[in-house]
Amino acid sequence: MSFTKSSRGISVTPDFQLSAECKQINGHFKRSSVRLDPVLGNADGSFHVEGRDFSKSARDVSLKVENGSTILHASLRRKDGAWQETALNLDVIVANRNGSLVIDTSTIQSPDGAVTCDALEKLVEECRQAATDLKNQIRDQLTRESNQASQSVNTAFKGIAQMQEALNDGGAYADRQHFQPEAGHLRFLLSDATGQWSKVEDAVGTASQHIKGFQRTKLHSVIAEIEATERKIAADVDRTMLEQKETKIHLESLSDQIGQHQKEHSTALDQRHDAWARTASVLVPFVFIPLAVEASDERAQWDKQVTDLENAITETSCLRDRLDGLQIGLERALQTANQGSERCRRLRADVGTLSEELDGLEERIHDKKCMMTDYVQTLREAESDGVTALEYSQTLQEGREILQEVLYVKQEFDPEKLHVMLQL
Repeated sequence: MSFTKSSRGISVTPDFQLSAECKQINGHFKRSSVRLDPVLGNADGSFHVEGRDFSKSARDVSLKVENGSTILHASLRRKDGAWQETALNLDVIVANRNGSLVIDTSTIQSPDGAVTCDALEKLVEECRQAATDLKNQIRDQLTRESNQASQSVNTAFKGIAQMQEALNDGGAYADRQHFQPEAGHLRFLLSDATGQWSKVEDAVGTASQHIKGFQRTKLHSVIAEIEATERKIAADVDRTMLEQKETKIHLESLSDQIGQHQKEHSTALDQRHDAWARTASVLVPFVFIPLAVEASDERAQWDKQVTDLENAITETSCLRDRLDGLQIGLERALQTANQGSERCRRLRADVGTLSEELDGLEERIHDKKCMMTDYVQTLREAESDGVTALEYSQTLQEGREILQEVLYVKQEFDPEKLHVMLQL
């Protein structure tokens, strides 16, 4: 395609028409123009081929010839209102057809065949947001459960301290030889605290399972999508490179054909000229008329051959232009594929980081689960040992000592220690 190679005076008009003097088959140039708005759109700050009306959200539109191609530069407004500089190789979509600029998008891959990671990036972002929501949900739930459990254990130890103060005062307890009522009250206090901390233990275990489930399902499916996209990109790159190689060979063959046709065309023009000369030199007398007829027939044959060769040159040149455009499209597809591959590597790294964060969170939660199990076991042992001992105590001093031992457990439930322990 590459209209740039066969055009001069290329410019873009204020009404966004591409204008140029284009070379015809006969070697002459003529001015031609084509509108860009019907075929170019704005896809959130980037040119979208086969879109439309890019000019409605564009500024600083200009043309530059770079590396033998005409590049359209512009700043396009994005959905968030910001402006983004972008560029498009117009040789990909514009062709010179015998002196006329035409739009030809046939060499551009369809959206289904194009490599795009936009949907994949959205999927990764949704996964990250879902992970954030899950972590926040876990923190909120554990905070609620631990607050209730902390209140319950504080209430228990406060009640035990009150019981100890009563026993220390003596009074009505001076001659007591059994403490069943106090043992029942102690069982109630510690049983409630144990139940509340068991809920925290269960909540921590459930949180761990939720994280593992998230990793097995949502995170695994995202990783699988990235891997599938990477495989597709790799296949696209291999196929595109092979097609590039085949197209290059075909282009070289077409160039050879055009060169041969041009040589034959030059020879045919010379022979036709000779036939014209012989026709003009054959004059009366009558005896030379057959020679004139023969020269005239030969001239007609060379006329036909000249016309056939011109048509062949035109057809072959058009095919070469299309293959040239295909090469540009393949190069663009290869660049897009490589960009997609790089985006996949970045997304894989993002997902890897997210996976590490979830692994770390799950590991910390597992550690908390072990600590919770120890805490619950401590409360159960305090309940069992303390209640049993208090039931069988026979003196006030024994009762006091038993309650003091139970209160030692309170050190394990220091508010500061609990706060540190519950941090994720």
